[in-house]
Amino acid sequence: MPSADTRIYDALVLGAGPAGLSAALALSRVHRTAAVFSSKEFRNANTHVAHTILTRDGVDPIVLRDLGRKEIEGYGYVDFVEKRIVHAKTVEEEGSANATLFEVEDSDGSAWKGRKIVLAMGSRDIFPSDIKGYAKNRGRNIYQCLFCDGHERSHMPAGVLTFPSPFYLHYVLTMMSLSVPSITIFTNGSVNRSDKAVADALAVANAKGVTLDERKIAQLDDAGDKGVDIVFEDGSRARAAFLVHKPPTGVVAADLVRELGVDIIEGTDSLVKRNDPFGETNVKGVFVAGDAGTLLKQVMGGMAQGATAGAGIHNQRCQQEIERVMADLKSVEVEDVKAKGLEKEPGALLK
Repeated sequence: MPSADTRIYDALVLGAGPAGLSAALALSRVHRTAAVFSSKEFRNANTHVAHTILTRDGVDPIVLRDLGRKEIEGYGYVDFVEKRIVHAKTVEEEGSANATLFEVEDSDGSAWKGRKIVLAMGSRDIFPSDIKGYAKNRGRNIYQCLFCDGHERSHMPAGVLTFPSPFYLHYVLTMMSLSVPSITIFTNGSVNRSDKAVADALAVANAKGVTLDERKIAQLDDAGDKGVDIVFEDGSRARAAFLVHKPPTGVVAADLVRELGVDIIEGTDSLVKRNDPFGETNVKGVFVAGDAGTLLKQVMGGMAQGATAGAGIHNQRCQQEIERVMADLKSVEVEDVKAKGLEKEPGALLK
């Protein structure tokens, strides 16, 4: 493992999932240096396969990350650091006027410096607190994206867990597209029918033959390859091959993001505010890639954003070098003008 020293990296990449690794690969391709930091904690740790990845459909996420890391290591421009970053700030570069660096501190108190930062820490799910067994089944039997999961069990009855918004009707219709033979909406208590949009969505679901079950849920039991058993407060049970549910999400290491002065869009799903095309935030030199900055939390999307962040960093580094050389040329010009008595033609040496 590399040690923190006086080295200044082109980029500090916080997070070693698909987005962070993709950024590191892009930087490697143009021989830019980077340090990639990882806490080794991943949001979809319970998920054993990843889908909709061209040429890698159905790959184990661990295998995918290992393959990516080996490819990056082959270039020799990236250091991998298995430490959590706990603080981040801007500092002035010694001996360079008006040059700003970023400094991060890891969990052991070591400091690392870089010219740019990629926020690729991902997001965290906020699980419902009133359903025992939710966390254990998350990723195994509870799915939030039917492009990623669902096809393999679509031949068995399945369900939707809760119905907080009319958007959940999209899950119902996607399950129908998958030809799920029987669909039940398990609301975990009475639905708020005073919300007209929700009531209308439920009416559509009912018209499509979907069953509505408003009993309170006590817990969820993992039933292995058969799916999940829904245990109600009255002791009765129902089985579903899978349940669809999208919990709210928050930004991982949000305090660190705020330390940098980066804007976070607060809401049901908190996001780091990003700007196209490269994913730069409101703070120049700080980029976001992957789940932390998008509602569309998907492997291929994270990879794409990581690659574009890498391109954005390289472009900024090129521009900074251009500006540095131009400043040097102008400084030399002024000195030559003074030495040769050419004050009346200040642009002579650049013509």
